[in-house]
Amino acid sequence: MNSKLFDSKTLGDQVTAREKVLGFLLGPLGPLLVNAVIVSYLNVYYTDVLDLSGAWGGLFLTVFPLASRVISTASNLYIGRVIDRTVSRQGKARPWLLVSAPFMGLGIIAVFGTPSLPMWLQLAWVVLAGNLYADFAFATYNTAHLLMVPLASRDPRDRGILAVFSNVGNMVGAGTMVALVFPALVLPALGVNRAAWLFMACLLAAVALPLVVVEYYFTRERVTTGQTSAPATPPPARRHVRRAALTDRFWLVYVGWITLFNLAGTFRNISLIYYANYVLGDYNDGVTPTLLALIGGIPLGVGLFVVWPLAKRIGKRNLTLAGTCLSAAGNLLCLLDPADLRLVLTGQAIANLGLVPAAYVFTALLGDVLDTLEWRTHVRADGFTASAIAILTGTVGTVAGAGFNLLLGLTGDYRAPQYDAHTDITTGFDQTANVQSVIVFAFLGFGVVANIVLAVLLVFLSVEKTLPIVQTELAHRHRYTDADSHHIADAALPATAPPSSPLWPHTP
Repeated sequence: MNSKLFDSKTLGDQVTAREKVLGFLLGPLGPLLVNAVIVSYLNVYYTDVLDLSGAWGGLFLTVFPLASRVISTASNLYIGRVIDRTVSRQGKARPWLLVSAPFMGLGIIAVFGTPSLPMWLQLAWVVLAGNLYADFAFATYNTAHLLMVPLASRDPRDRGILAVFSNVGNMVGAGTMVALVFPALVLPALGVNRAAWLFMACLLAAVALPLVVVEYYFTRERVTTGQTSAPATPPPARRHVRRAALTDRFWLVYVGWITLFNLAGTFRNISLIYYANYVLGDYNDGVTPTLLALIGGIPLGVGLFVVWPLAKRIGKRNLTLAGTCLSAAGNLLCLLDPADLRLVLTGQAIANLGLVPAAYVFTALLGDVLDTLEWRTHVRADGFTASAIAILTGTVGTVAGAGFNLLLGLTGDYRAPQYDAHTDITTGFDQTANVQSVIVFAFLGFGVVANIVLAVLLVFLSVEKTLPIVQTELAHRHRYTDADSHHIADAALPATAPPSSPLWPHTP
């Protein structure tokens, strides 16, 4: 077989326009859209289409996600370890994009294609299909995808631009589809028809699978050069990689920031429909949630064109810090009167404008953090870092859902909507002040607290200050190892320092 068949279509050491558009903008759009649909509407499919809310006395849909989270943690750790030890002329992470492609398609079809079987067989199908998608297909794709920006280039400017392109598809493309198109057009057409949900899954698979392949072919790893044989120095033991990361200040701050940011965002997303129905508008009025979604999408669209020029001028960390403070101020404005539609829309416009740097440029700091970690410890923790981020962000999603439901349950006052089969009308009830307080805290209050903590964390993420020195010394190190390892094509970088190098940092 001609090995060139699997070579990247992006050549050279410089990031190209085709790479930005096809590899980082268009390619990720398919799999991220699939995941956004599953995250947003899989529970609706389970409760309304499959009618599983009463399974195991109502415990199945509580136990299954928690048990799956344990499995996901193990699978993400394993996939990260495999990526760290992958030796390939295509790189260490890129090959796993291609491996994940067919399983992404099969996974979503299996998830939304549960056949009409006895209940225990349906539950078994749900468990197996859910784990196929979450614990193998998407875990493999997402771990590799998270590494494409930091591995594409050592140039901070290139990383920043690639981070913007990579996040546009997720925030604007997949986000718009899930927040606006699905509630308005797709869900009414699907109803509770199993065949319709399966057809929708097949369409998504037909989009996702080829786009994963596009991402594979139009990306290129330049930081960890692809190999055709084993490296001159074996990869460091997993415990050494883990210790290097967990003792690095910048690594801990970055991963902690991403985790808290996702926790706050998940709380907001879960509580949005409740806030629209019971605090800001009327139950299922169809207008209020759309306005909230639009007011979130418009700043993301407008901010796309100014965020990177600003980041180049004042720095990625500083711009994210300013945005975090702005987001906290917007949510505080809403808290003055959480039931005032005009005030809330104004405050949310301000808050969402503050999220633009976090949405588009903060990802680029991961490459800076990993380079600094490599400079300090002689270890690259790419796979472990991607695994840790995937595990933590996935876990906080489960925690946010459980926490919100727990808070509602503790009030003891929440009244679920009532469906009248004779009139085919669903009626929503007014909620007590206690329930409304929980909803307001989840949608607005937690965001204020989280943004204050996030701002404090950013003060300690000063990785850009030392980056020029780090880049210079890493370049010197790599020139040395390339010359020393001429017997290996595209050799990996050994972890021992040349004694005569005046730039080589001492290992702590």
